[in-house]
Amino acid sequence: MRNANRQRHRSKLPAFLGLGPEKTASGWLYGALAKHPRLYLTPVKEIRYFYERCVYPNERLVDRLSSTGDWHSAEYRTYLVERLNSLRSRPWTLLTDWRRTAWDARFILGHRTDKWYASLFDDAKAGSLSCDIDPLYFSVPPDEVPRIRALLPESKALIVLREPVSWLWSFARMSLLRSRTLEDVSHEEFESFFNEYVEYYPSTERLSPWIGAFGGDLRISFYDDILLDPLAFVDGICEFLSLERLSVVRPDADVTLRVNRGAAIDLPPRIRTYLEKITFGITVDIAAEFGGAASCWLAARENPQQIVPCDPAPKNWTVLNVSSPEPD
Repeated sequence: MRNANRQRHRSKLPAFLGLGPEKTASGWLYGALAKHPRLYLTPVKEIRYFYERCVYPNERLVDRLSSTGDWHSAEYRTYLVERLNSLRSRPWTLLTDWRRTAWDARFILGHRTDKWYASLFDDAKAGSLSCDIDPLYFSVPPDEVPRIRALLPESKALIVLREPVSWLWSFARMSLLRSRTLEDVSHEEFESFFNEYVEYYPSTERLSPWIGAFGGDLRISFYDDILLDPLAFVDGICEFLSLERLSVVRPDADVTLRVNRGAAIDLPPRIRTYLEKITFGITVDIAAEFGGAASCWLAARENPQQIVPCDPAPKNWTVLNVSSPEPD
């Protein structure tokens, strides 16, 4: 019986991981994939299991919900209050939607283990594939990546690359400029912020552990492709998972919604110049390795006043799926 339960849990483990990184439309991807009838996504987008077991190992429940904790604890407390308020206002859902209540209890109260993680996907219907989309997963230490692969040996994964200047400016709008104006932030503060965050960009060096662990089950795509044709991007993920395209099974599905928009603040020329300087090497390496939209990023820097024709599709999907060297 114990082996049967273990096998049942493993059979519902995620078949797909959205690894991020942050600011690459993971919220949009979660909503878009949730529209596919054969994909199961948990009620909470970011489970953060692999991230939390590195940053908060052996965390106790009292620490997870502590009022003296960091943003992580604050988000758990907020979620708990929201769910309790929902039950107070709609108590009949304890009966009509008891599975959701049970899921919430496991998610908030459960001790973080592989078995706990697997139990979060127990509600997946037979024949469906589970997904775990969490942009914080890309930030786990390199030695955690093989452990993720060991737990999910057959899962496929996605990493989305965004133009580095745009990516860094998106972080600045979210963090530095959420409640401040450009005039409130000194150039020195901007530089310090960017010098820290550029280290988190998915450079070829930081991509290497994921490529090594997931091999042909890793797909590396461009944020540009999402902006160009969101439905085609989702259809590509479905085909990657050997599923019917969303455009076929749900022709009425709307996947154009953008989520988590930052403050609409234009990038000042002086800051753009600094960002282009500190990201030049990264951009060159990404373009050399993957081509596609990354080549356009470089071309646009060289010809900022011209429209650079570009096919954002990768120059070599076998390289992006990491199964063979680039053909002649």
